[in-house]
Amino acid sequence: MTSLPATPPPRVAVFTAEVDPHAPATFVHPIRLAFPPFATGDWRITYSAPPTRPGRYEPAAVKLRWAGLADDISACNARLAVEADGETHSVEMPVGSQRSCEWIVLVGRPSKKLKVVLEVDEPQEEPTAVDRCMAIIDQAQVIDVCLTFPGDRRTLFASSALLSAASPWWDTYLRTTGFFEDSMSIAHTPAEPGWPDSDCSDDDEDDGAHADLAAELAIPASPPPSPPTRSRPLIPPHMRIVPITGTSYRTYRAFLAWLFTGTVSFAPLTSSFQYPSSPSLPLPLGPASPTAAAAQRRAALAPLRALHPSRPHPVSPKSLYRLAHFLDTPSLASLCLSALGDALTPECVAHELFAPPAMGEVYDEVWDVEVRYAEDNWDDVRDSEAMGAAAERMRNEGGAGAHELATLLRLSGIKA
Repeated sequence: MTSLPATPPPRVAVFTAEVDPHAPATFVHPIRLAFPPFATGDWRITYSAPPTRPGRYEPAAVKLRWAGLADDISACNARLAVEADGETHSVEMPVGSQRSCEWIVLVGRPSKKLKVVLEVDEPQEEPTAVDRCMAIIDQAQVIDVCLTFPGDRRTLFASSALLSAASPWWDTYLRTTGFFEDSMSIAHTPAEPGWPDSDCSDDDEDDGAHADLAAELAIPASPPPSPPTRSRPLIPPHMRIVPITGTSYRTYRAFLAWLFTGTVSFAPLTSSFQYPSSPSLPLPLGPASPTAAAAQRRAALAPLRALHPSRPHPVSPKSLYRLAHFLDTPSLASLCLSALGDALTPECVAHELFAPPAMGEVYDEVWDVEVRYAEDNWDDVRDSEAMGAAAERMRNEGGAGAHELATLLRLSGIKA
């Protein structure tokens, strides 16, 4: 009896790129994703053009290269596929099991653009406590508080008892407001500057989910004035409705996940993409623009939606710290500060300290984490491109402001 071939596991595409064999600028594509094993070390896709040696046929090659991985990184099964001139060439094996390695896919002598796709196996695992918790948060089950967000059709659900126990702010709010929509009041996050840094407001990464829910509810992009259009799913009548302003849906969802499970997943800082650490494999790219850095950060986080759709999306330690500070939850605030310290690098810390509006100008604890890191790594920070950009901006603006001056005095007092 002939056995049927094994069905390949479902895969998720985590990185795609195009290579034009006639355009050398497309021959190198750095990879940076916010989950292991791709979150550490240096990863890139490279294209090697076929050599032109008389009398010999040697094919072009697409390579997946990585180096400098940590020792304790978990490997995963991956597939590198290259579509060239109508044919697909691929290699499949565990990735990240070695600190440095190179995969090679031979692609003949292509005449058209190549499409390169890196896929990883979809996790085959039992639901964790986080997965079960998110099923409760995203639906109205045995809970009595509904959080709504201006301009966002999504809602979150929570337990008033759990909120009151975790946050003095929520305890006061829930004891002094009504249960019904006609008596609801707005739950303002602190009146602070309009932070342009995406790390302080995670709304940018939520755009895709807005579109998905709008399609599900068949809500037009520009609804007509009549008949009225339902803006969000019906909310059970027993729910206390609390509109949230000043904090994004994704940040509050991460807060509720921490509230139920004690765990939180943090996203990398945007500045780490604008001023990346020096790779051990040379990369012919300069510092990214703020717009490009934000786009790279979104791309690094995007595959997690497909890999773990029920889990909370990674959130910036800065945006979650703002919420934890406002809700007076010291343990979560401490967790966020620790994550912020871990995310800083000598290349990006000057941007965090000086780029206006600096978050450390509002929060002393944030400033202390950042300035302590800069002190400990001052030799590298002083020579970083971010520090040079901050100095040039201050010169162009006629000198340092009060916050910048206090930071510079603190640093110069430690390192001459």
